[in-house]
Amino acid sequence: MMAVKVPMPSALDVEVAKRLGLRPDQVTRDHRDRLLCQLQDRLAQVPVACDREQITRAPARGPVLLFQPRETVITEAGNVRTRDVGQFAGMMVQDAFHKAELQAARRKQPDRRAISATCGWCICFASTARL
Repeated sequence: MMAVKVPMPSALDVEVAKRLGLRPDQVTRDHRDRLLCQLQDRLAQVPVACDREQITRAPARGPVLLFQPRETVITEAGNVRTRDVGQFAGMMVQDAFHKAELQAARRKQPDRRAISATCGWCICFASTARL
């Protein structure tokens, strides 16, 4: 009797099968392509909090941070006042420094850059952003 070696499904096949409700050995290339297109379309969407009419879909944009646009004005008494402006959140592309700031905030270990980033020109709430 000869033993037949059955190839193990890849990690991608296991993930695709889980999302589509299939067994890993039933996953075809068409299933993988369809799921990757769905994920790419989801990444291309503009967050709900932003003005979707002014910002176009862009699959290559990558992760983004949402912020509340703010305005700083000097009052007649000479005081500085900061207030929210606009009805939509702003959006900026997340880079490695933003990622480090968010990780430091999660660990509750403030570093100088994370403290200086909250100077008032934006309040980032990326952890609550949903794409």
